[in-house]
Amino acid sequence: MNVSLIVQKNLTLVASIAGLLLLIPILGNIYVDGWQWGVFDFVFAFLLLTLTGLIIDFARRSIKSRVVKIAAIIGIIGMFLLVWVEVAVDAVSRSTETLF
Repeated sequence: MNVSLIVQKNLTLVASIAGLLLLIPILGNIYVDGWQWGVFDFVFAFLLLTLTGLIIDFARRSIKSRVVKIAAIIGIIGMFLLVWVEVAVDAVSRSTETLF
């Protein structure tokens, strides 16, 4: 199979999953008071989720050792969570600065 076709299929799958995951904050914007994601937040989350998914897919396909593969994927997820938390904390601190 052509390598570019595989990459295109993987990108489509990962982007679709990222889009489906973003249905959660869309519903939060609609039904939860105080949940106010803007367009930039959705774009950033989509890009972060898609990039993380593509890196995990690359590690899954390229690393042969099962133990190293699992460790790499755990590390990638850990880095994703660190970035997500840092962005969330920064967003909360910016919103509370306007209160005082």
